[in-house]
Amino acid sequence: MGTALVARIFQLTREALLTIGWCLWLFEKVTALREAAYGVWKSFPVVRWWKSRWAKEKARGGFWKRRWLALRERVKGRVKNQ
Repeated sequence: MGTALVARIFQLTREALLTIGWCLWLFEKVTALREAAYGVWKSFPVVRWWKSRWAKEKARGGFWKRRWLALRERVKGRVKNQ
């Protein structure tokens, strides 16, 4: 809750805060660090594998969606047989 509150306050006051020199400097450093970390993360083979698998699964309709539809069909079949 605390970080969400700080994030919301920053979002509301961002333009005014970035007019302050040290806030702008800190914001640029944190943003650069975040982008560098995200770039390293995206370069891992497991991340590339997972993204490709996720895209294939999404194209097929999704794992859980297929399971849910199969379960619904099974339940409908049991209801009809009773």
